[in-house]
Amino acid sequence: MIMMETINLGLTTKEVAETLGVTEQTIYNYVKEGRVTPWNKETWKMDGTYLFRAEEVERVESELKKPGFTTKDIIAYLEGFNIKVSPSTVISKMKSGELPAVMKPYRNIDTFFVKKEDLDANLHLFNRVKGREKFFDKKTGYFLFQPFENKVTGEFARIMEWDGAGNGKVLTNREREILIEDIKQQEFQPVIELGEGVVNNKKGSLVFKFAKPKQVKSLIFDLIDQFYRIAGPNNMKLEVSDGEIKIEMKPILLPFDKAEHRDEIDLLNNSLVEGKMICRPNGVVLDSDLVSFVAYGSTQLKDQVKEYADIEGVTQEEFIIQSLKDAVQRRIERK
Repeated sequence: MIMMETINLGLTTKEVAETLGVTEQTIYNYVKEGRVTPWNKETWKMDGTYLFRAEEVERVESELKKPGFTTKDIIAYLEGFNIKVSPSTVISKMKSGELPAVMKPYRNIDTFFVKKEDLDANLHLFNRVKGREKFFDKKTGYFLFQPFENKVTGEFARIMEWDGAGNGKVLTNREREILIEDIKQQEFQPVIELGEGVVNNKKGSLVFKFAKPKQVKSLIFDLIDQFYRIAGPNNMKLEVSDGEIKIEMKPILLPFDKAEHRDEIDLLNNSLVEGKMICRPNGVVLDSDLVSFVAYGSTQLKDQVKEYADIEGVTQEEFIIQSLKDAVQRRIERK
């Protein structure tokens, strides 16, 4: 019997892609760029695939090793502490310098990296969890700033303290404090009750920032009541910090008359941070300020955008817009 010696031909393109955690198209791009060299570069078509020596792959893997946490890594890490944040929030903290970060080339793109010890030391920056589940409790139907009334005593009340899990305190217009769990026993009935509602899939959103009122009756709270009624909890994000209420919301139409609701419209206009207001005969339209961009690129560019968006933990659209903003800002700074 003739024994055939098994020859190790190396790793295929697919195996290298799996090892490095990238797409096969990325490996083809690396070959074109000279970042990795298959030993059968000239004859790969005969083999049906590029073949790479293990040491060549180890070299590239070392070069691609992340020097810290990317945005996507940070979001995943924070979830372990029951903290949920958006990619834009993490990026803004890094850009402002609140969260120490360095920018280094990673897979052909400048990427922010944060050391684990720096993230651990700054967890307080992300201690306010954003999202519907933190201001609306689906199980009980209670929500932050929900108004109540007692038809027996004539008292008006509102949920003013909230722990994000449906627990907190209700404050009355007579400055009485009541635990949310005791509100029904005190014969208070909700003025507004919410269901899940439908999801508004319209692109974009608008942002308002209000000073948090100290009294339960306020024009600001009246507006927030309208947001809850019309937009619904599925189409809102609400965050309270340092005496400020920040609301991000999908576009809606408020049934306001320009003459009768002048104070409300002025307050909305002065509190609008992102988006636009349009007064119409049938009400006030609160809309995003988004416009579409049309552009065409190569398949290679599209694959790279997808890969780098995954690294940053954002959507491809968010990655493209942020890249455009950064490019424009660099040009402005050079002027």
